[in-house]
Amino acid sequence: SYKDRDPFYNFIGTPKASSNDENVKDLRFGTAVGPSDLDPQDAWDSASFDVIENICEGLFSYNLSDPNLPITPTLAADFGTWSGYNYTVNLRDNVKFHDGSEFNADDVIWTFNRLENLISLHKAKAVELYEYYDPDLGAKRKVIKDIYKIDADTVKFELNTGYGPFEALLCFEGSYILAEGSAPINDNLNTTSDDLIGTGPWDYISYEPDEEVRFEGFNDYWQGSPYFDELIFHIIPDKDARNQAMLNGSVDILSSPDPEYFSSFNSSDNTYLHYDGPYTAISYLGMNNHLINVTIRKAISYTIDYDYILENVLSGYGDRLRSPVPQGIRFSNYSFNVATLNITKARLAMQSAGFGVGQDVSSANDAWWESQTFLSYNYTYNIGNEVRSNLLDVLQNNLSSIGIQVEDIGTT
Repeated sequence: SYKDRDPFYNFIGTPKASSNDENVKDLRFGTAVGPSDLDPQDAWDSASFDVIENICEGLFSYNLSDPNLPITPTLAADFGTWSGYNYTVNLRDNVKFHDGSEFNADDVIWTFNRLENLISLHKAKAVELYEYYDPDLGAKRKVIKDIYKIDADTVKFELNTGYGPFEALLCFEGSYILAEGSAPINDNLNTTSDDLIGTGPWDYISYEPDEEVRFEGFNDYWQGSPYFDELIFHIIPDKDARNQAMLNGSVDILSSPDPEYFSSFNSSDNTYLHYDGPYTAISYLGMNNHLINVTIRKAISYTIDYDYILENVLSGYGDRLRSPVPQGIRFSNYSFNVATLNITKARLAMQSAGFGVGQDVSSANDAWWESQTFLSYNYTYNIGNEVRSNLLDVLQNNLSSIGIQVEDIGTT
């Protein structure tokens, strides 16, 4: 049963979400925020991606049904062929955009030419993903040198270098294909007033900020029309109101439900709480490497109580990341010897940096270390994010044990 599996939650849904009742015509998704950007070539936040992924598709995508998340062809007909730095991709036929136009090589070329143009105009937030550092030049270069049309159903990418994750780059939302001419070539789509034309299962209808995003099922979708006629993203910023909306049936699906409501969801006949193991979202604490040198960063790393964060801040619904790349993703390496709570080792690192030299580093001398203020650093976070707000208390408590003061720089 799902209760015997690893305790990581993905979503809860009402029986309506899987109903065979022909009278059910809409699917209502509860979310905390609406999209910041409608334009795939400029989006850089999960709420925007959630919307875009329902409307548009890339040449490739990750198979989210497989725990290993393999890359699979989407608008590409196959995995293509490499010849040196050239990558030739065959395109799927009989695919339509929401405006009725046929998908072909011209759309792919136009999309990537538009992306390059927006990058040059500093209007693409994901610019760093499409560049690499060339040590011979001592500067960044574009990954994609050019793109060519072989015929209506075939394109060829010419790269500036051998780039291992290129297929993965084509899975990214910034590489999603738009209908030729459906967006400004020199500007981003307006999130509240423009239309996004893709090939996905849902046709974008409208966005009312702080209220809803509305879609209609695309009957000419190449994989078959959606079961529901409408998809509605209900935007409910308040955590309690959002979870209550799930309980009272105002929404049909809620991703990342609050653990405080798990018992209510489990006891309700109208909701199903679904666990499905770790997922790909990660959270991390960033440190300013220019301001905080490597020795101090080492001391901080051994001062943080990771177990407390997992059990209390994340309510037991989290897993320690042991690699910069999450487990299950290509290039993940969980053999790293990551830092764990070790105050003695942290204080020794502080002493090697010149702080508290000669002092006893054992717990017998806690009072002295906690009375010191060797350094002070800002903790910047967005107010209203419960996890990040709670981390402030943890950091202030933990880092005081090595004489570091943490300042509250919460921002809206």
